[in-house]
Amino acid sequence: MDRRRSAIVSQTGNQGGNAQQTILLTRGDGLNAADQAFFEAIGYQTRVLPLTSIQTLPLAGEELQQLRLSSWLFFTSQAAVPTVLAQVLPGINVAVIGQKTAEAVRRMGVEPAFISSKETKREMVKEWRMLYPQPTTIFYPKSQLADNLLEQMLEDTYQVHSFVAYQNLFLPDNQIKLDDLLRKAAVQSVYFTSPSAWRRFYSVYQHYYLPLELIAIGETTKQAIEKTGCKATLIEKYTAVNENGQI
Repeated sequence: MDRRRSAIVSQTGNQGGNAQQTILLTRGDGLNAADQAFFEAIGYQTRVLPLTSIQTLPLAGEELQQLRLSSWLFFTSQAAVPTVLAQVLPGINVAVIGQKTAEAVRRMGVEPAFISSKETKREMVKEWRMLYPQPTTIFYPKSQLADNLLEQMLEDTYQVHSFVAYQNLFLPDNQIKLDDLLRKAAVQSVYFTSPSAWRRFYSVYQHYYLPLELIAIGETTKQAIEKTGCKATLIEKYTAVNENGQI
């Protein structure tokens, strides 16, 4: 085990830790490359099984009009970026959740005006509010599974217009593949980037007595995991590893 991996195991209580430990990555198709690079750099093998399949929805006339009247466009996921950005007029400010979503926006030829330092909605809103305290209008595309946290955190000062821009689905074929992975104990760790990913995973996982290292992108996802009686570790404990193998 390399020094960095050893440091992580000592912090997380991972009992199965070795350089060949396999972690399951659960983002949608085409969205796991950065996570693969990160986890492989700290000693894991990776497997990808999307627990999310995205079906984008067209913007209706009223939604398109509101988009073009808004001063800010918020993205808390990469999923809605291509469809929505193709409809914007020059001059709109784009706020994104973390670097992965920022890169998706840049691939569309737009430079984000704001990028949150962490990939959680709560931190994104807190950081953005500190920089932009004046009332303004915000357009927010999201999935049918998204909660109303962002709207609730902004409703006292800002006008937020949210709409369902894509369907977040769990494909039956991937449910079968997940069941097969768990039955064969083919993974020892799993990384979750949303409560919905955890709920889908847990619908299969609850039928197995398989100890796993569960890693959450943020507090909301961690809380969703722990509500079911499982233990989770925040990804920030892993990203805190420095070049000397210390945390």
